[in-house]
Amino acid sequence: MLELKNQDGQVSGKKLMQQDKMKLRPYYKIHPNEWLLVTNPDVAVARKKALENPKLDEYDIEEYVRQWILKELIDIYKYPIEWLGERIVVEETVQMATMEKQADISIKNERYKTFLYIETKKSSIVGVEYDKAERQLMGYLSSTHTATVGMITNGKRTKVLVKKIDPNDFDYITDIPSYDQKGLRQKSKLILELTPENGFGLKDQNLVKVVSTNELREQEKDALTPILNLEEEEKVASGLVGSF
Repeated sequence: MLELKNQDGQVSGKKLMQQDKMKLRPYYKIHPNEWLLVTNPDVAVARKKALENPKLDEYDIEEYVRQWILKELIDIYKYPIEWLGERIVVEETVQMATMEKQADISIKNERYKTFLYIETKKSSIVGVEYDKAERQLMGYLSSTHTATVGMITNGKRTKVLVKKIDPNDFDYITDIPSYDQKGLRQKSKLILELTPENGFGLKDQNLVKVVSTNELREQEKDALTPILNLEEEEKVASGLVGSF
């Protein structure tokens, strides 16, 4: 059993993890000459270090872990390679209260709003340091209203979180969405935030409505972000996800 905790570290329940359903393959080392997004300054620095020190690995250089995840996103989760640098970006700035942080990987919707964050750490980050990184990921999700899912991995241990209606409360789920799941490739499940700014005149900022793509007017699209097509037993935040 796995304890479910909110951002304050309070236990909110327990759930049995089903790691065997995760598509992510075990970590494998990718040669720096095959790395993706090497024009990014952070990736370029790590690549230079890796090439100059071939004995170093994922325990020493975090970029090895990020490159493994990037390759998995393309090869296993089937995200279009054309998204790299456009809708799959690295070192994405996240505004958190009065400070800015850099998310390791951000995946964006058709309006270039992040719906999924991935935090990668080198394999030597374990225990308290790993827990701290997980709380950092929770902070990213809480600070970005369009982001509903996050993954954290050090190459040896991986967790996936989904944000509940309360932006500071989370559940653990089996996996992140693949590109070919509903909500990403074909007609989607979408979440439309109903706010006065969108012309709905509602006082309750937490109200949400699930609608299908063909029901939306063009001027409403900026309020949309994909929702994951989770398996029935993993649907959380009652009232947030509906079927049609």
